[in-house]
Amino acid sequence: MTAFAERMRPGATLNIVVLGAAVTLGAVAAVKPAAAVALAFLGLGVATLVMLPWLFVPLMIASVYFGAITLGGFAAARIVGPIALPVALVAAVRQGGFGVRGTNLVYWIAAYCTLAFASLLWTEDQGGTVGLLFSLALAVIYTVAITALTRTRAHLRNAMAAFVVAGIALFAVFMFALAQYGDPIQAQADIGDRNFFAAFLSVSLAVAIALIRWPQANWERKLGIAGVVICGAGIVASQSQGGMLAMLTIAIVGAVLIPRPAARRRFALGYAAAVPLIVAGVIIVLGSGGYQSQAAGSGLTSSIETSAVDRLNLWRGAMNAYSHNPVTGIGFGAYANHSSEWMIETPGVNLRLYNLPDHPQEAHNSYIEALSELGPLGLVLFVGMIASCAWTLGRMLRAARLRGDSELEAFTVGMLLAISGFSVASFFLSIITNRMWWVIFGLTIAAARIAYDERLARANSSGSERNAVTGGEIFNA
Repeated sequence: MTAFAERMRPGATLNIVVLGAAVTLGAVAAVKPAAAVALAFLGLGVATLVMLPWLFVPLMIASVYFGAITLGGFAAARIVGPIALPVALVAAVRQGGFGVRGTNLVYWIAAYCTLAFASLLWTEDQGGTVGLLFSLALAVIYTVAITALTRTRAHLRNAMAAFVVAGIALFAVFMFALAQYGDPIQAQADIGDRNFFAAFLSVSLAVAIALIRWPQANWERKLGIAGVVICGAGIVASQSQGGMLAMLTIAIVGAVLIPRPAARRRFALGYAAAVPLIVAGVIIVLGSGGYQSQAAGSGLTSSIETSAVDRLNLWRGAMNAYSHNPVTGIGFGAYANHSSEWMIETPGVNLRLYNLPDHPQEAHNSYIEALSELGPLGLVLFVGMIASCAWTLGRMLRAARLRGDSELEAFTVGMLLAISGFSVASFFLSIITNRMWWVIFGLTIAAARIAYDERLARANSSGSERNAVTGGEIFNA
């Protein structure tokens, strides 16, 4: 073979692969366009793994924000999830395993998933349980993939930036739709429920605050400022009660977490002005009545009033369902398909402002839903996952501050603020299997492993014994 042919062989191979892929996609598209779209994304995932595997975690984060957008009939999150599994497995093989160290969060996740799958034995709605278990499996895949793919501090910083960029992009899509339709309700319908919209922006807001406080590069501070302004404006524009309360919670928790004791007085003045302004904004938005909507038999009423009645009815129905099965609950995912039946049987349900839906309605409260579907143990395990995640991040924050590690401090504070806001949003939404929780879980597990390995390396380099830095002690110095 000539030298010229030897140089051209890699390019020729790539051309053949691209041509073959194009012909295959074209043939599939002629038969089933939706399958062609899914196949294209599968190929994109494989290419990402081979060339730039670190981009896959930001892609997964973006898929959470734009999960309501469908491609070829498939929701974005349901396309990325299956691709993530082989990507995670290949990454784990390359790295010699998933490497779970420095946190007990994985045990809480395993216990919760075990109980959810076990509820197939007693569920009152097999179809609803199987459907939500499928969603739970995809959510766990997100955690597994992010744990496997997040290996360095740079990956953690990329993930933080992805949260903020995705939040800004989501708001931009909303503004584009608003300019097109001139109706905020129709504009938000293009990107999903307004309460989810606000909940996602609250996570972006939390991470943006951390980027402003502890930037590792000048562009991160600029991105953080843009994120705070845009995501804060988006939450207000959504007029979501849960989103506004989540933003208020982030401001209050931030006042405690962000400043160190020595600098707390300096930051107290800023927060003393900021928190009342946010509280005033919440009161103004809630008092304004929100978007106007037509409620059942009542004429023109506010969407906030109608939403409040909807939620109270759904909560009462879920608690009625729980009262019939106070030990095990009615089964994972078993409430939604029969919510109307439960509400009709529930004393105190207000049907004057509420039309019983002809489609499944979740409890719109993750904690009540966990209790009604999986009983007290299910609620304990769900809250335990969140608490274990926050506890792990809190220990890493303490260790980072002892060492003056601003990079790890930024990540832990950003995630803690995100958890505080999203936990409040979960009180108004059924988001137990929402990918956002499971992305945060995966990043926390990965960060704990990174912090553990770094601490162990420092201890070994100084001649310390391994048993001096195992378990909880890994975060104590």
